[in-house]
Amino acid sequence: MPFKILFKGLVCHVTEDDGRETAVFIAGPPEPRHELRLIAPTERILEARCREDRSSAPEGSRAFVIERKILSIGGLGNTKRVTSKEFDFNVPALLAFASCPTLGHAIAKRQLTKGISGYLDHPAGRFDVVSFFKNKARFTAGPEPRERCVASVVSLTLPSGDQPVTIYGRGVKLVFRPDSTIRINNLAFGAVGLMNDHFHHYASVLPPKCVLEGTVIEINESCSGRPTILPSFPTVECSNSHVP
Repeated sequence: MPFKILFKGLVCHVTEDDGRETAVFIAGPPEPRHELRLIAPTERILEARCREDRSSAPEGSRAFVIERKILSIGGLGNTKRVTSKEFDFNVPALLAFASCPTLGHAIAKRQLTKGISGYLDHPAGRFDVVSFFKNKARFTAGPEPRERCVASVVSLTLPSGDQPVTIYGRGVKLVFRPDSTIRINNLAFGAVGLMNDHFHHYASVLPPKCVLEGTVIEINESCSGRPTILPSFPTVECSNSHVP
């Protein structure tokens, strides 16, 4: 049976040279600030030891504050990393827009910095796209600067058995039924801010003096025929990214 995580917002999915898999959560600009929350249906939660944010919890769910945490997942099996075609093309590959070819040392050391608000280490699994932003966008840098639909929600499906799945770290222990689907949001609260502001905060995972190049331009062409959410990507720029 699968254990599934849905990611939305400034989340960089990193596969390191040693094969470790982690989701890196970006702090974003000071204003509007980004709020990192883990949200799960109440009926799927077996045990919870974590600070809650009741204002962010939809009906029938609980929302947990996981900012400034280095978390891991226990209770899952091993498999190979697999990505769908939609994930490969519609989730920006971060180093394609970077002025340098590597990540900063903070990632390997799991350091929390001014620009990195948390980590989730996890086994390999299948990455796919759940939904897209409403309109297409054009990236003016990278190997394929043509317009594309941009993923708004990314899914990670992990193999689980019949034992509970635990997400844990300092001050955090969340235990779920093995066939649960949870959500991790890292989104801006309040005003959206300037165009090209949010996406460029992914530079926090890069070495000093390395920058993200180019801009994002909104295309007046909808991603019709696909599950979409509002608004368009260039307006908010809170998409996932991945390395490599």
